[in-house]
Amino acid sequence: MNLLSCLSGGLNGDEDSGLDEAWDYVYDTLWEHRWNGKHFQNCDLKTQIWILSTRTFWYKRLKKHNKNLLHEILKNGRSLELKEILHVADGILTCMLISYPEALKPGMNQHAYANSDRIMNSLISNGLQDYAGQVNRLKSFRKRMRKAAFEQSKIRLTQEEQRSHAWLESVVTEFNQRVGINSKANMFRACVFTQSRATGLGNNKMAATAVDKFLAEVTVKKEFNPDDTLLEAIEWVLDEVVSNMGGNPQFRISMSTSACTENPKKE
Repeated sequence: MNLLSCLSGGLNGDEDSGLDEAWDYVYDTLWEHRWNGKHFQNCDLKTQIWILSTRTFWYKRLKKHNKNLLHEILKNGRSLELKEILHVADGILTCMLISYPEALKPGMNQHAYANSDRIMNSLISNGLQDYAGQVNRLKSFRKRMRKAAFEQSKIRLTQEEQRSHAWLESVVTEFNQRVGINSKANMFRACVFTQSRATGLGNNKMAATAVDKFLAEVTVKKEFNPDDTLLEAIEWVLDEVVSNMGGNPQFRISMSTSACTENPKKE
């Protein structure tokens, strides 16, 4: 509770945030620890369940059907999927701790970790049920939130986000309260929470969906009607670059939204 108050004070510009300590702490993890000389993913199912039930706080809070999903993942030798699910949960909570610590503060008569436990349980449960769907929803929300931060506009949760990630409402409330206040602290908060690297890696299902979407986009013939600005830009490139390339046969040019020129040297 004191840590959250200190972080909140520092983000709100308090001169004395109360954080004078230099933190240096090396912690153990499920994946780096050797369990009788073995990595977690190399242990048998019984040992893995014992480790989770005795060395984690979140396993006992899972509902029965989510535990069954977890056991199925471990039984089929897909423990690295659990690793990615936990990475998503760690990434979200770490971002919230640094960007919107107010959203983690407990209410009256709640224990200190009430909100963080609820968020952790939600992220792990949703990840076990539909990892790809959860990552896509979180990425979509973060894109909208970052866009709103630059436009200084408010955001709201979609119906799907309200069903699966109701805890995001506390982040939305903190974000919307600061709309219109143009400051480095507010932009820092938004950018920290919306960083894509803290969302989680895509799985095979997401990769296949992305490839199918790309193929559907590039294999269908569509009309191309560029506006005047784009035509002027193309003419400028042709006049200023192509016509002045000096007849170099090795010159290459790419014209797109990320246009670049290339002039490789060959022996």
